[in-house]
Amino acid sequence: MFGLVKPRAVAGLAAALGLGIVALAILPQAAAQPGQRRGPAEMRPEGGGAAQQGQGMRGEGQRGESPRAEGQGGEGPRGEVPRWIDTHVHLVSGVTNTTGDWPGAVRAAIADMDKNNIGLAIVMPTPQPPGKSLYDIADFTDALRKHPGRFAFLGGGGTLNPMIHIEPDAEKVDDATRQKFANIANGIIDAGALGFGEMSANHLSVNDAHSYHRSRPDHPLFLLLAEIAAKRNVVIDFHMDTVIEPTPLPPKMKEMSQRNPPVLTPNLAQFEALLAHDRGARIVWAHAGVDHTGVLSVELIRRMMTTHPNLYMSIKALPQSPEPNATLAREGRLRPDWRKLVAEFPTRFVIGTDRFYGSSATGMKAGGGNANQRASAGSIFLERTVPMTAAAQTLLSQLPPQLAQRVAVDNVKAIYRLPN
Repeated sequence: MFGLVKPRAVAGLAAALGLGIVALAILPQAAAQPGQRRGPAEMRPEGGGAAQQGQGMRGEGQRGESPRAEGQGGEGPRGEVPRWIDTHVHLVSGVTNTTGDWPGAVRAAIADMDKNNIGLAIVMPTPQPPGKSLYDIADFTDALRKHPGRFAFLGGGGTLNPMIHIEPDAEKVDDATRQKFANIANGIIDAGALGFGEMSANHLSVNDAHSYHRSRPDHPLFLLLAEIAAKRNVVIDFHMDTVIEPTPLPPKMKEMSQRNPPVLTPNLAQFEALLAHDRGARIVWAHAGVDHTGVLSVELIRRMMTTHPNLYMSIKALPQSPEPNATLAREGRLRPDWRKLVAEFPTRFVIGTDRFYGSSATGMKAGGGNANQRASAGSIFLERTVPMTAAAQTLLSQLPPQLAQRVAVDNVKAIYRLPN
């Protein structure tokens, strides 16, 4: 059913990533030429498209068989939710993610996807700062390969992202570093990734087990990554908590984690420089609707999307959020300003729940201390992100049917260049 990366290619990628030899699933086709990328094997089961045996996506314009999404009261008119694609999920193999049950995490994802009418999920490593316990696509793609038609993946969160954050304010990078970075990036696409992710420029910590890290959005290596993404015709999934001017840390973020700095560094102008650097790079700004700094308003997003045609956003709906810039109000109703924004840019939004999936063997360590001290951030998020899936369905059910189909499926196919 699948070909495997040739041993020489696997060895080259593994050496570039600093990892052991692993088998990566790719399409059984000729080797990718410079400027091209392989299609992910996870997208094409043998003998047909992903919809085979009712497990993958239905054709464009068709509706899912699920009943109307169940709400929590007061949401207003609800429609059927299409069989949809989740563009932003993570796997947790164990407390450290360096060893553990990757196949079990994938099986847990499949079970939840089937329950919630999700045809396909795009898996990516979390955005990681420099450190010892790093993981990336070489760790989990072999487990994904066993479920054809259900997964695609992005890479670089545990390889490219740490390289950028070694010198977060660098204005220049030496040629050797640039070449190493480019080799790793191209190796990720050659291995079947749809793009790069999760990459981060400003990553606020939401618990004491969760890392804080930041770098310039226009860091030389981010600019290089945009050039590579444009050349290879792939996406960049980009995490950036928005800061317009030097800002004291919001009290709620100080309460969440002691890792955050007392003053936040501006990044919006530098992000716009990254977007303008190569318009061929499709950048998906992750977690739209989650605003830790209080400035990512609908008005600001509208200006950014009007100015930057290569900017896209993945929506992370929070259930009944009190935050003023959230997509759903407390009663679960889609806010009118968000509905209008998505309708104004109907081809630019997708759903990315930021769900974490782990096997039953994955969990918090027993022992004293609070949860933040006992467990990895990934283990904590296994439970905390569960409501995100239902919230996404709540949002989709309140969009007009054609727009819901676009956000749920059609835009993903176009932006991520999914094969039909």
